[in-house]
Amino acid sequence: MAEILNEEEEARLKIRLRSQRHIRIILIILNLLLVGYLIYFTSDSIVKSFEKKDEGIVALNDLSKSKSKERYEELSDGKYVTMGDYALYGHYLHFSESKFDVRTYSPLGEFYLVHADNGAEVLMSTESNLDKGLDLSSLTENDYLVKYNDDIIKVVLGKENYEETIYTLPLNKEGLRKKITLYAYPENPAFVIKVRDVYDLPGDHYDVILKAEDLVKDSLISLFEDEGEFNSLNVKWVNGDENLANVYSVSSNVAINLCNVDSEKEGVICSNFINGEDSFIKDELLSDTSLIGLDKTPFIRELGGYVFQSGSRNKDVPGTFDVVDVLGTHDASKMAFEIYASEIDSFTSYLTSVLNYIK
Repeated sequence: MAEILNEEEEARLKIRLRSQRHIRIILIILNLLLVGYLIYFTSDSIVKSFEKKDEGIVALNDLSKSKSKERYEELSDGKYVTMGDYALYGHYLHFSESKFDVRTYSPLGEFYLVHADNGAEVLMSTESNLDKGLDLSSLTENDYLVKYNDDIIKVVLGKENYEETIYTLPLNKEGLRKKITLYAYPENPAFVIKVRDVYDLPGDHYDVILKAEDLVKDSLISLFEDEGEFNSLNVKWVNGDENLANVYSVSSNVAINLCNVDSEKEGVICSNFINGEDSFIKDELLSDTSLIGLDKTPFIRELGGYVFQSGSRNKDVPGTFDVVDVLGTHDASKMAFEIYASEIDSFTSYLTSVLNYIK
């Protein structure tokens, strides 16, 4: 016969049952929280896994990285070739089938620029002179791949993702420029050129670096003021005795050294590896060193970055230690000139000819 509970025992039983229900509810909530955490953690790990997997992918135009991978395949038909190297001099781009050496460089000749948005292919050609490469300032806003012998070019500079950005000179009175970024990612299917229209330079970028003594600067500065012929240029003036490392570290595609009067020189000195103007004087070449055949003038050679083996630390060649502390692994090269003149009017004339040449 079942035991009859008195009121006190019945009350205790009810309390105990309610307590057990609360415990069960708490356990259910804890289990749900645990399951939710596991789902979140797993999902987050999967997302991060995919993100990490796509770190080496350069997105094309407005596509996601996953869609970009599909687009690479569409544009290439699965045909890729790994190119040995590339070089950037001013705003001119060159590709080399082996490590770039300006003294032995052989251009690709004809190749195609492939528009990433619609797949259109435009035939291009380059020559061995550094100012006869692919003129990046002429490209319209888009993302581009490069096609050579039916294969899309890929450039691998090392294990890390490498990219660099330059800005062209203003292209019209409104100040339109091109922001150009080059991507050489080891995991990306192709070398990518991104071109975007901009109207302003970042605060640490300049169109031209002018190295001059105060007397020369004061005589030429009107060229760059409001009513001056070159007032659209963003110029960085540095003192005539400034060391090359400080000039090298300034972001600019062009550098001009306005030298003191030298009775043995008169005119514009330029690199042997550019066409230049007919009136320009080619620099002397080095001999009897490991840098034989390169430009002799440190300002022209050492500001040449990767193209001219800057910072080579050759004890037999003056200037080769000057930029070592600020040297990168694959720096874009500054197009550099030296100007010698006996009169201020001559400085003005020579500088005008250089600035018109680089535009």
